[in-house]
Parts: sequence; structure tokens; C-alpha cells
Amino acid sequence: MATAEASVVKTKPSKRVKVKRTRGVGKHKYTQFVPHSKGKPLEDGEKRIILNIVSKLEEERPHELQKEIYKIASKYTGVSLSTVQNIKKEDKHKRMQINRAVYMG
Repeated sequence: MATAEASVVKTKPSKRVKVKRTRGVGKHKYTQFVPHSKGKPLEDGEKRIILNIVSKLEEERPHELQKEIYKIASKYTGVSLSTVQNIKKEDKHKRMQINRAVYMG
């Protein structure tokens, strides 16, 4: 009777790349998610991205409460809930001004 020997190949364990932690990242050591810095203003493009996320969530979840949609958008974008609400309010105000200008002029 012949016995077969199993060959053992030793390999180096894979290394995880450690991402530099920034203040406010939380408990995750290895993450690419970095929340928005507090006190730093958002640029117009960043605001547009947040508005697009909110509008997409409103389309996908029509029966969800508005506050819940803002919470989810806040979680996805890394900005606070109040920032999402303020951006939405600012956009609504801009749209009202545009509509007034169209009716007046």
C-alpha cells in the first residue's frame, strides 16, 4: 500500500494596508470612508452630489419619512444631518428665487 504525502506550501500572510486615521473616523482602522471636516464649507459640486442622493432616495423610497431620507443621505455622504437639511433648504430657496425672477421679468 502506497501512501501519498500532502505537500505543504508556506506562503506569507497577506498584509492589510493601514489607512491613516483622521479625526472622527470612528472605530474602523481600515477604511476609505472619511467624514467631511467640521467647519469646512462644501463646494457647489459636493452640494449637488448630496442633492442628487437625496432626490434618488426620495424616488426609491416614496413612503419613507423625509427625516429618515436625510439620515440615510447623511450616512452615505459623511456630512451631518443638519447639513443635509440646510443644503435642501438652500436649494429650495434658490429655486423659489428663480421662479420669481421668471414671473417678474
